[in-house]
Amino acid sequence: EDLDLTSRMIGFLDLLIVELQNNDEYNLVIFGHSDKSESIELDKQRAQKRADNALKYLKSKGLNQERVTIKNMSSEEPITNNLDENSRALNRRIGFKLIY
Repeated sequence: EDLDLTSRMIGFLDLLIVELQNNDEYNLVIFGHSDKSESIELDKQRAQKRADNALKYLKSKGLNQERVTIKNMSSEEPITNNLDENSRALNRRIGFKLIY
């Protein structure tokens, strides 16, 4: 199960935290997504866990949680179909939006 942060995601979060630390006027929205392979409730839990893991990492680097909003998208906005494991893997993701 891919709920933990990958080394690639940690690298991205490290870049993101620098941007946020250098721009106090920015706030962040973290979007948690899942792949619609389980029940609606389990999909929501997994999407939330992905977003929470990103927030936890950013907080460990000093980001003030008050600057962050989490949106649990569950499986509502897939970027591809869910016909095979490769497409489901693409739908299991975390998205970010900087708000100025």
